[in-house]
Amino acid sequence: MSLRRGRRLAIDVGDARIGVASCDPDGVLATPVETVPGRDVPAAHRRLRQLVAEYEPLE
Repeated sequence: MSLRRGRRLAIDVGDARIGVASCDPDGVLATPVETVPGRDVPAAHRRLRQLVAEYEPLE
């Protein structure tokens, strides 16, 4: 099974922070994007929505 070409975002939810990474369109190289503070849940959701809009991930 092959992956469709396109950018993806990975989200790693921790107790205090949320790590966000993005890969290149070929899915070969992942790069850190940002560490989002996670204690303020509404603010974290807003920032994650902004990152999704900015990066326009396939998945």
